[in-house]
Amino acid sequence: MRKKILVILLIIFIIQTSVCIAPNNKVNADSYRYEYAGGNIAYPGYAERINAIKGAHPNWKFIIMETGLDWNDVIAAEYSGHFDSPKNLIQGKSGGWICQICGSKVYDTGNWMCASEAAIKYYMDPRNWLVDSPYLFQFLQTDYMETSDNDVYSSLNGSFLYSWENASIINRVCREKNSSPYFIIARILQEQGNGGGMTYRMRDPITGIIYYNLFNIGASGNTEDEVYNNAFNKAKQMGWDTIEKCLYGGISFLLSSYIAYKQNTLYLNKFDVETYMGTYAKQYMQNVEAPKSEGLSMYNKMKNANLLNKNLTFIIPAYKNMPNLACTSPDVAGEAYPKNIRVKEGHSGIIVRAGRATSTSVLDRIADSSVNILSVERFSDGWHKIVLENGTVGFVKFNTDYLEEINDVTNCYERMTIVDDEIILRAGPGYDQTEITTLQRGNIITRIDNSGRYNFGGKIWDRVMLLDGRQGFLTRDSISKMTNNEPENNTIKNETIEQNIIDENIITNNIVNEIINNEVRKLYK
Repeated sequence: MRKKILVILLIIFIIQTSVCIAPNNKVNADSYRYEYAGGNIAYPGYAERINAIKGAHPNWKFIIMETGLDWNDVIAAEYSGHFDSPKNLIQGKSGGWICQICGSKVYDTGNWMCASEAAIKYYMDPRNWLVDSPYLFQFLQTDYMETSDNDVYSSLNGSFLYSWENASIINRVCREKNSSPYFIIARILQEQGNGGGMTYRMRDPITGIIYYNLFNIGASGNTEDEVYNNAFNKAKQMGWDTIEKCLYGGISFLLSSYIAYKQNTLYLNKFDVETYMGTYAKQYMQNVEAPKSEGLSMYNKMKNANLLNKNLTFIIPAYKNMPNLACTSPDVAGEAYPKNIRVKEGHSGIIVRAGRATSTSVLDRIADSSVNILSVERFSDGWHKIVLENGTVGFVKFNTDYLEEINDVTNCYERMTIVDDEIILRAGPGYDQTEITTLQRGNIITRIDNSGRYNFGGKIWDRVMLLDGRQGFLTRDSISKMTNNEPENNTIKNETIEQNIIDENIITNNIVNEIINNEVRKLYK
């Protein structure tokens, strides 16, 4: 009997440790992918966001990609390679965006620095980009969609590739290779810019032959010369002496090295979190912002070609043990909750800008004191992120010479209850506003503004207040007025649920213990 028990224990040990001994993370396992068909999702904040997008685009399909990876392990793996080859680089940022380990050390062409852990969390958290905006397109599946040469030609307008010949070549190669031409165009423009970078056309100083490396394949290095020489040598080695050859070779490389490994979105090209054939090693670029910026480029190209109403498919990664709220950017505001401000009497034409700097573009002008200004975030540099009733979202510099704080602009005081699970309270009206907390079905709140003044994207946003005094915004369809037979507080309901869970756990443990005891008795009979 003892030998029998030892054999069983040995089998269990082998099963539990077999995955762990695989070298270099080379585990031949797929992520679990399934189409979202409505209802709740095991990952906080996903259902609300997807439902909102599907409401505006019912023909779009969303695939949930359960990576099986722990969120904290993913971030730790991505936040590595310091002083050698960091997995994530960033440019044009300072302060909390920069890695504290590498500090001011520069990489690549000298314009890049190692991204901070907070920056990586911000860009990797799918919930930050799971909104109805161009940035969603970093999750677009990159398979070919039927399109005309003329559509591709139109999408090349304004770039160095703008010609009928290039459009025809790109569309033909993409059709043959089953790759979206808009994905390919976005990738090229990310690498080369609209005007064409230094690796676009490279002349051999000896033979005079022109070589092309549109995708910057092999263009690694820490100096501009290293990057150029490596890109040139790769193009020459591959024989890419025409744009067509370069496209064939580059697209084939992307398909064989990334798409074939199920890294079939811009996000997955950058962040190797598909467990098929290993993780974290096959990352096309180090630029941590690349999925976001390439997503914007691809969106614009598809919009110009009138393709946004097609049956598009988006693949959304999900991780175990994700935080309840989406990870905030490193320069998150010191305050994030609604507060009303106003233009002082005698002042007018206050500028609303696109960013927190006077060099950013002008979005709107606030006429005078009659305009209702909602401040949703306040920064230490004196800038306020504001929302106007006409839908403008931007920034104003708070100067007491012409701006002042006023009492909350509200019009009611109604007891309401949350009607669904995982509803996010936001600092302002809109799915892209900062998250304050997550509310559950049955939670009780007070609505303090039901005027409908914030009607954005087909959703009415009401201002509400929690029992602890915190304020924020919810969509009107996520709340309802309380009935007389509903409990007056959440504590009673939550305590009842917790007690039921405890009772069920006790019963389950008793059953399990009895089964174990029975099996042991059988072995020793």
